[in-house]
Amino acid sequence: MLQAGLGGLLVVVTRAHLGLCPPRLWAGLRLGLAAGSAAATGILAATSLPAVRLSMVERELPASASAWLVWQIPLGTVWGEEAAFRAALAAVAARVYGTSGGRLLQAAAFGLSHIADARATGEPVLAHGAGYRRRGLGIRLASRTFRQPERADAGALGDQRGGCGCGADHPAELST
Repeated sequence: MLQAGLGGLLVVVTRAHLGLCPPRLWAGLRLGLAAGSAAATGILAATSLPAVRLSMVERELPASASAWLVWQIPLGTVWGEEAAFRAALAAVAARVYGTSGGRLLQAAAFGLSHIADARATGEPVLAHGAGYRRRGLGIRLASRTFRQPERADAGALGDQRGGCGCGADHPAELST
């Protein structure tokens, strides 16, 4: 849970806007539920394959698998990474290097941060990175889906260009 706290602190310190106000919130929830349903269907289908089930038996689960699934993955991993990379680092990098340079730096840092994870689990680094590359492509496509003429969504966590979408007056952080 340390990662979740640090991610939240980074969001506050960098003043990154998360896009958690309506109407963006509802659009994000619809997209998230659709993507989550597709992922759950794929996982359900994959876990029915004998080879996958065999490899699952060989893996050691955390002490409390339910706490791991309910708390550690969503808060410790997803929130921590999204807040640190997609919100805080993306906002600061875009201020310094512009929109494209900021996105490139954020994507590179995110990818490089997962090399140690791949090595620790014995997964090939390139195969591990390819999964994140596909995920990044999906996020980029999703952000283009929610583009508005005057403001564009900068990532999975929200609109960093002009606020959270709640009508509050937020300073623009990214140039077009």
